Amino acid sequence: RYFRRAIKIDTLYVDPMLQLGALLAVQDRYQDAISWFSRATKLYPNVELPRNLLSLARKREEEYRDGMSAGNMRVRHIMTATRQEARHIWDILKNGGDFISLALGNSLDPSSEIGGDMGFFAPGDMLPVMEDALIAIKVGEITDVIETAQGFHILKRLN
Repeated sequence: RYFRRAIKIDTLYVDPMLQLGALLAVQDRYQDAISWFSRATKLYPNVELPRNLLSLARKREEEYRDGMSAGNMRVRHIMTATRQEARHIWDILKNGGDFISLALGNSLDPSSEIGGDMGFFAPGDMLPVMEDALIAIKVGEITDVIETAQGFHILKRLN
């Protein structure tokens, strides 16, 4: 209580909490992310972003639990506009690059904001060319570059 009087609290202080929460969510540490987003929501009830992120983290945690129990495939995804971009990213990945970081910085897909996490897919939910490529690899591996009408894709199988 005394510290709040000593400093002027504003929305700038929310950012580290949101960044940490987002980082934890990308790493599938949803309970920890929910904790940080909840703190930001309580401290700043008039700021909309923490509430939205808290809601999203809760939804992702539920999807994660449901997907794991149903035995669905979980996927991370990077999409580029050109084969050359995709091949460059694929080379980095094959040499130990971090999929999440590369998705955050390079993917055109909306899932890039959460490290390329596309969630869970049941058989038949994905484009056949993508599903076939995923089935052909082991957990933790990445597909070769896949071309579709939307662009060029690299997938990582998570389970």
